[in-house]
Amino acid sequence: MSAISTCPNVNGELVIPQSVTSISAYPFHGSPFTVFSGIDNEYYTTVDEVLYDADMTNLIQYPAGKPDTSFIVPSGVESIDNYSFYGAESLTSITIPSSVTNIGAAFDGCSNLKTVIIESAAVAAMLSGSSSAGSLVRYASTVYVSESAASSLPAAFANMFSETTSDMTGYKKYVQA
Repeated sequence: MSAISTCPNVNGELVIPQSVTSISAYPFHGSPFTVFSGIDNEYYTTVDEVLYDADMTNLIQYPAGKPDTSFIVPSGVESIDNYSFYGAESLTSITIPSSVTNIGAAFDGCSNLKTVIIESAAVAAMLSGSSSAGSLVRYASTVYVSESAASSLPAAFANMFSETTSDMTGYKKYVQA
């Protein structure tokens, strides 16, 4: 647990100074911030209030207090850190692009996340209840998987979700079993 997450009265914007060159694992785990800003250096950047490494291949932290209900992970992001979405209670929908090949237990505590759209075969292959990537679909009632990635779904996924008629072209639709 981060020191910041233990301060329930801290909220709003967290300005990260340009001088920051290193951020430890799970730095803002469940912190109530709505915005990360201020940093854009050779190590880190913020885009739309979300914290990434400088080349935007690693999503480090989505602000738990951000009021947005949907989020599309930018194309080019390859990895989503553990607990990076922890406690993002407003989030009801997320899209994971095909560029993502590694995803940790990023979505623990996202109990309102009901719709998940997956374009990545690598992420689809990791979806089972026992994997850390399973946190992505733990609370979901509907999961869309691109037709090109659907063949990568593990057998365990079928124990959690059933395929149904899709209302999105190019995607298979699964509902909680």
